[in-house]
Amino acid sequence: RFMSFHHGYSLYNVGFTCGVLGMAMMAVLRALGMGSEVRANYPRVPLDGLLLIWILCLIAIIAGAGWLLSSNLSNSLREIMRQSGRLPVDFVTRFGIGPVFFNMALLGFMLVAFVLLSGGHLTGPTLGTILAVMGFAGFGKHPGNAWPLLVGALLLAFLGVWPATSDGVVIAALFATNLAPIAGTFGWPAGILAGFLHVAVTFNVNYLHGYTNLYNNGFAGGFVAAILANLFIACRRRGASRKGTV
Repeated sequence: RFMSFHHGYSLYNVGFTCGVLGMAMMAVLRALGMGSEVRANYPRVPLDGLLLIWILCLIAIIAGAGWLLSSNLSNSLREIMRQSGRLPVDFVTRFGIGPVFFNMALLGFMLVAFVLLSGGHLTGPTLGTILAVMGFAGFGKHPGNAWPLLVGALLLAFLGVWPATSDGVVIAALFATNLAPIAGTFGWPAGILAGFLHVAVTFNVNYLHGYTNLYNNGFAGGFVAAILANLFIACRRRGASRKGTV
């Protein structure tokens, strides 16, 4: 039901649903005087060298499996890159497990490069984020519709008040790719704008659910998708109506 709110332009629909439920429950708890939030801290130990070797080996294995399990890899990848990624979508059913594995590997290489080039570090949380994002290579994401979100997120990271190389900002930037369907449908400029807004919104919606939703990026992404998708759809309709009257 909640997918109709963002029209399928946010891939983390479960995170959005959990955020809405958490927001409602926290509102009740606060009204009853039981809404004090206790946030857990986790150790941030950079292990760039060790984790880089591990993740690159894993990605290489996935790429090799994708190549071996594909009968026509180049054509399948070309078709995957043409997809907008908007929900509902299932790349495995449509293109097979081999091309999806290879798409997963390409996405993984891009994400690792993004973390290192942006000045971030490979820690447990960032590595877990990379693996989670890679999993959506079978469910709407590919390098073609993901890179604009990373660019937009990186832009805000360096313009914003938060440390651009902190785990929180890097993780938010990686999870901004949940809005890949916006870039795939409305073009890369729209994707850059979506990535930019996603990071900003992510750091401002935690209070709504009192940090009870572990999928906060999905919650934030649902709002960004709802705002931008409706805006871009309205602009398209207005442009089409103007052409029709000419």
